[in-house]
Amino acid sequence: MNSFFLSMWLAAAPGVDVVAVRGDARAVEWSIAAQVSQKLDASQLHALVFQDGSVMGPDFEAFTAAPVAGWPESLTPAWVSGVARCRAVAGPPPWKGRAAASKAMICGSRLAGWLWERYLGSVEARRSIVVSVSTEGATATVDLRLWEVGAPVEWVDHLTCPTKDLGAKVSARLGEVLAHQTRSERHETTTEFDAAPTAGAEGSSGELLAGPAVTTPVTLKQRCDALPGTLTFTTHGPTAESIAARWPAAAKGTGPARSCSLAMTQHEESGLMNMTVVTATLTCGQTTVSTEAAKSPPGRSGIDVLSDKVMQEFAARLCR
Repeated sequence: MNSFFLSMWLAAAPGVDVVAVRGDARAVEWSIAAQVSQKLDASQLHALVFQDGSVMGPDFEAFTAAPVAGWPESLTPAWVSGVARCRAVAGPPPWKGRAAASKAMICGSRLAGWLWERYLGSVEARRSIVVSVSTEGATATVDLRLWEVGAPVEWVDHLTCPTKDLGAKVSARLGEVLAHQTRSERHETTTEFDAAPTAGAEGSSGELLAGPAVTTPVTLKQRCDALPGTLTFTTHGPTAESIAARWPAAAKGTGPARSCSLAMTQHEESGLMNMTVVTATLTCGQTTVSTEAAKSPPGRSGIDVLSDKVMQEFAARLCR
């Protein structure tokens, strides 16, 4: 178990109960309010992080999404590095074939769980209570899940009842869950995102990013008038300088200039070939895109390849 959460659990420090209701909250809100006093309603944030209703599960807009509304600013680096890691693992869509789709779904699901734990830590949560409600005609189905932050197990329950009895049934079952009178499941703490890709100022990612800025022309695969005319950067380095220099002629956009930042991460991949994969994450206001490169084609530097790919991703995102 993650030692940080274990220490929180053993200390049993008072804190807030973070509650997320998925589905019809009105039918059960009084049942929860009666038994949970110090409550932080994070239903909307939970739905955005776990992407309720998505067939593929949480894929964070093909692993390019900026932090969702309500996400703590202090946790932006965790969001960006986690999304970039899944982008590097799953690659860009479309994820063709069962294996590729499965890799993206698993990474997205584990990333959502990891981000949720980071959020719970940031608000000093004591307990996480998730109530999922679905109704079909006169029948309601409810799943209840309690995790006392840092505990090795979660307490869970499932019930089906007439919709008219939903409030009373949830009230009774929630009481049992809170009292640990239902079945328990092992809590799977996600740790692979803790060892985030090596990150730092641009230029710290080894030989792949060595060399001067590149100014050769780029032909964007997607263009539209909404593209900004220029990009300026608050971070410095040859890749950011390359994007700033190549963008105006490539985009020919009429949109307002954007102020951006560029972050670099790297991780090792093993398989048929061992390689260092470098990921570039461009953030311009509320728009974030990530792309990666492992080996440059003959005659092209890593800076050339990455700056080109970042520009393609950014233009495609804005011209949807």
